[in-house]
Amino acid sequence: MFGDGSVLEANAYGQALESMGRMLSCYASLQEQYNANVHAPDARLFSEYWESSLYAPIREFVARCLPADRAELSLQYCAPGAHAPLLKSAGDISLASRLSRIELVDIDAAALAEAAGFAGVLNPLAEIRSLATDLSGRYGQRLCDIYAEALEAGDSPDAIAARLGDPLTRAAAIFEDAEAVVERIAAAVEEGLGRGSRDVCVSEMMAAFTGTPAFLAFRSEIFRRQSAAAGRADYSRPLMAAARIWQHYNDRFLAFHLVTLRRLLEKGGLAIVVFDTEKVYDAPGLATIASFLEDPTFETAIAAGGFALRHRAHAKWLDHPVDRVASVHGVPVDDFKAHGHTIELLALEAV
Repeated sequence: MFGDGSVLEANAYGQALESMGRMLSCYASLQEQYNANVHAPDARLFSEYWESSLYAPIREFVARCLPADRAELSLQYCAPGAHAPLLKSAGDISLASRLSRIELVDIDAAALAEAAGFAGVLNPLAEIRSLATDLSGRYGQRLCDIYAEALEAGDSPDAIAARLGDPLTRAAAIFEDAEAVVERIAAAVEEGLGRGSRDVCVSEMMAAFTGTPAFLAFRSEIFRRQSAAAGRADYSRPLMAAARIWQHYNDRFLAFHLVTLRRLLEKGGLAIVVFDTEKVYDAPGLATIASFLEDPTFETAIAAGGFALRHRAHAKWLDHPVDRVASVHGVPVDDFKAHGHTIELLALEAV
């Protein structure tokens, strides 16, 4: 989709985000649009940076945390995308060769099919199973619904902000049935993949991402209205409220996701969770964007999830190493200016 010209790339990024504003009614479509027209083009353009700063550190961390005395392991890989980078070989590190069973779980069925074929090439002897399902437990859709309902409340910034309500209260309400949803996800996984014991579950860049397409879609619709408003009405209040809901959502989703992973593991099993905690722009004048608001050490979520922390590391992902100036409905956005992400890597033992 993207060429070498920065103007063409900026237009394509902006158009992709604009189209997302029309998709708030369908979370799965939002995810597909974001992955296909924002995430995948970045992965192609900056593959060398992503490999060296994100995927290689993940593989090294996983290799370091896996039990050295086990020749064969069973893996559940959450959100592998189309290329399942964890399974690739890098130097002496080859996780795929150690696996007797590989389970792939992703919301994107097309990406999942490609990843399964890739995994089969890497290890023809492994049993490979895949399941297309939404591990966000429909909570991503509920976040979309909150944003869509606020937009339906009226065109004025004050009306939209009032409908969004208190960010903490709205985010907490999304997860009010978390226990039942965990059981529903576990039942779907066991029905689709079987009840086989898993030695390790790896969740790659999922714990802080499920709400991002929803927020970006909301912002795109806000910018559309802002551009059409006489006198350029100030929409900063609903945007700030929506961003706070997104951060509180991430706080709760991480806790929910850990409980889900624990439900899929036997005692002593290993969960390795990799996610970004902040977006840091290269330009000093641009503010850092935190993914979470509460408990930045994540100790509470780890303990409540039924895990003990065994290993921890950090990495700096060079996500977008060059500047691209883009706009959404005529409103400039900083999304594609040079930036990286602080990445958290946690190895957790089920207790």
